[in-house]
Amino acid sequence: MSYKREVLDIDAPDELTFRVAHEDDALARADVARLAALDSARAPAAPYVIASLDGRPVAARSMLTGDTVADPFVRTADIVPMLAMRAAQLHLPARVALVRARRRRLGLRAT
Repeated sequence: MSYKREVLDIDAPDELTFRVAHEDDALARADVARLAALDSARAPAAPYVIASLDGRPVAARSMLTGDTVADPFVRTADIVPMLAMRAAQLHLPARVALVRARRRRLGLRAT
């Protein structure tokens, strides 16, 4: 008895990366503007967290307002919640640093 072995042709998994971009980043502004136009929405306020799939920006979220834009021609339903979580992770240390700086300015003990 002989067995036939099938080899599945599976592409490599997509690479998902997140990066923070500020208002002075011209490339990021262009990417966010393109995503907003595709999404028929206004571009969110900087700074942003931008999600890129295989090096191509597919979603962006404002760290200031939480507004999100995404490419409607790419499956981003799983990416947008991860983008929100990453933005929250990056935003938290900034908020803590801001609170500590304010407390120091007021002469209160920093926590």
